[in-house]
Amino acid sequence: GGTNIKDNGNGALMRMFPFSMYCILKNYSDEETLKLIRKAAGLTHGHEINAMSCFIYTLFLRECIRTRNPERAYNLVFSNAARYYVQLFSEEAVQAHSILLNTNFNRSFDSNCIPESGYVVDSLAIAVYSVLKTNNYEDAIKTAVNFGYDTDTNAAITGSIAGAIYGIDQIPERWKNVLKKREELLHLGKQFSACFVQYTA
Repeated sequence: GGTNIKDNGNGALMRMFPFSMYCILKNYSDEETLKLIRKAAGLTHGHEINAMSCFIYTLFLRECIRTRNPERAYNLVFSNAARYYVQLFSEEAVQAHSILLNTNFNRSFDSNCIPESGYVVDSLAIAVYSVLKTNNYEDAIKTAVNFGYDTDTNAAITGSIAGAIYGIDQIPERWKNVLKKREELLHLGKQFSACFVQYTA
């Protein structure tokens, strides 16, 4: 993947969920997780900013699954975290994530702070915001989509986190019923889930 500063689109983050889940279920340390996530992101997006976004996504997903509480997960991953991340990433990458690291979501953070773009950091911020500011799958997705611009990718990233928290039963039936190749997609989803169930059994 590209290593130029302009090579920081959100494509790697959009496909990070399976890699993140592997690290989570293997109970990888942060060091082991970062090593795998760097490789996974680097297939298409090799810049340090992208690696950091994908790593933060993985940690947030892990804590959301563990605590079932997005607010607590946020506090664990982001509060006073800049000093931790600067040990792992360049100053440029840490500064790029200031929207997440230097903001209190529950007080000063609002949707107007996040630009509408395909930039990886913005998409990560949209996903975190959308999950944190809602309490169910449908509202999380709608919040992400309402930011506009790259709606499909932002919804996919948000949906991966919200889905892990709330489960498939919270996906509205009216959404599933209009899917093209609905049965095929649901079958693939069940196969994917079964891999993890089998792994953790």
